[in-house]
Amino acid sequence: NAEKILQTFGMMGVELFDNSGTALQIASGKTAKMSFPIPSSISVNAPNSIPLGSFDPTTGMWKEEGSATKQGSNYVGDVKHFSFWNCDVPNNYIQLDMTLTDNFGVPLANNSVKITNPATGSFAYGYTNSAGFVSGYVPDNAILTLEVLAPLPCTNVIHSQTVTTTSANLSLGTIAIVVPAANNYTFTGTVLDCSGNPVTSGFVSISANSSSIMVPTNSSGVFNASMILCASTATASVTAYDLTANVNDNVSVTINSGANNLGNLTACLTINAFINWTSTVGTSSTNYSVTEPLSTITSQYSPTSGTYIYGYSSGAVNVGFNFDGLDNTTGSHNIISYYDNVDSITTIPTPIPVTLTNYQPAPGYIEGSFTGIVSGTLYPVRTITCTFRVKR
Repeated sequence: NAEKILQTFGMMGVELFDNSGTALQIASGKTAKMSFPIPSSISVNAPNSIPLGSFDPTTGMWKEEGSATKQGSNYVGDVKHFSFWNCDVPNNYIQLDMTLTDNFGVPLANNSVKITNPATGSFAYGYTNSAGFVSGYVPDNAILTLEVLAPLPCTNVIHSQTVTTTSANLSLGTIAIVVPAANNYTFTGTVLDCSGNPVTSGFVSISANSSSIMVPTNSSGVFNASMILCASTATASVTAYDLTANVNDNVSVTINSGANNLGNLTACLTINAFINWTSTVGTSSTNYSVTEPLSTITSQYSPTSGTYIYGYSSGAVNVGFNFDGLDNTTGSHNIISYYDNVDSITTIPTPIPVTLTNYQPAPGYIEGSFTGIVSGTLYPVRTITCTFRVKR
């Protein structure tokens, strides 16, 4: 009955189902013994007795239910039901926040921030929003290491500092990151609607070298952004969105380190990229959807691995699937991998054929549908019915 930050020493998910997909539970009055391997990297800090908690999907929190004892290199405890169980040391916490900019004062959007507690070896990541702001819970009364990381495929630390916490929330204010000139890209431009008027309620998505940022327009339709990239020259995909009229436009441009003026971008194409799917377990069905522009939808094609399609929304709804075959509608296409927010690890027991109605050359659309059974760690028998229209 107290909210704490948790340091885990082992977590396990256990769920049992019969052949028809019906969930099974431990009988009333009975218990099951669970043994959690303690990671060797943190075993030296593992206490002899540790609180044992289960995940409550209604509240989204871990609830303490008993304890586990250290036996050799494992924690062992008794549980009354199956779900996700966690061996955790509870600690008090504070809220830490900061805003990151480059050395010119432009916000660093979608940038990774790592916080490490050297005393325990535990760490966590956060990502800045479009204004360069990031916040999260960290241990109180601790000496922590803050690292700002360059986006993938870069792996270097571009800023590091020590942060000392007390029992009070802490704001570090604005931290200006001195980014090497060869890796610092800045962008400016204006988004216009179909009539040439500034788009005041919109944003621009910029993607390059596996990194991406999304920045809003101001009252004049102008946007300013900063991005860190490994290369000094890159090709960027730039998409402008008008949220009031539900239109967008996409251009491909060559960008260089330093200042990049993208000029006027016209948001004047109807947004109609989507992935809709239904997940059915037994007799229970749930519908999900990701739709641009409020969701991220991408596609990739490789002659060796086929077509990969991925969709993610800010509400933690996500889906990804891969089907083989050539990049056209002729021939056979089968789903060879699938996951979503219901079950992140799945296999395909029997081939799932994909019906393709369109496979246009870039920047056209891939359209199709499929229905089949997937088997996962949470649900061994689950039926997926999916329709999609994704821009290449």
